[in-house]
Amino acid sequence: MLKIGAIVSCYHLTKYLKAVLKSLADIDTVLVVNCRFAGAKESPDDTVKIVRELNQPNIVLVVDEDKKQHKVIQESLEILWDCKYVIINDADEFLLKQDRKEMVEEMLTHRAEVGFCHCVDYASDTQRYEIRGYRPAMIVKPTTRFPIGRTVEYGNGLYFDKYVHHFGYALDKENIEWKRSWYNAPPKEITRIMEQKKYDCKIPEEIMKLLEE
Repeated sequence: MLKIGAIVSCYHLTKYLKAVLKSLADIDTVLVVNCRFAGAKESPDDTVKIVRELNQPNIVLVVDEDKKQHKVIQESLEILWDCKYVIINDADEFLLKQDRKEMVEEMLTHRAEVGFCHCVDYASDTQRYEIRGYRPAMIVKPTTRFPIGRTVEYGNGLYFDKYVHHFGYALDKENIEWKRSWYNAPPKEITRIMEQKKYDCKIPEEIMKLLEE
């Protein structure tokens, strides 16, 4: 039987966590890693509370502390060693179920190690920023290596014409400033993205339903 896993790392920024976890309810194992990344300021965090209240049977909770993002991903992949593929899903990201299904099927066909997709950065529930050239690794084999952040060392990768829906720039000013303390990109990168032109848009209904629950 084909087993699919997911990694959701979360600390402090939990606004979208419950909806993200619900979006992964059909995944075999969802590893929630409650870890303050190295360099991040100690802040109030209700990750464990949200996970326990949700009581979703496919969730495994791991509590850790003061590690770089790539280290968290690498150690999580080792825990999910028996999965065919693992979804790297931040606590503010959504992949539509059909897109995820099609990506996994195509990766199986091509025996791919890593699947990349486009990224939509939302500014709010009604606006998005310019589409970046950034293509995050979304689905990987457990043997994939992450030398820094979400950057991978891989052999056979597939680039999909699909989108991960990212709400990490739709946070309030205080939380954006907190995010700068550990973000792997240069501090000015967040400012550059948030100063771009905004476009009116409609969040997919599947995601809106999760956010409204």
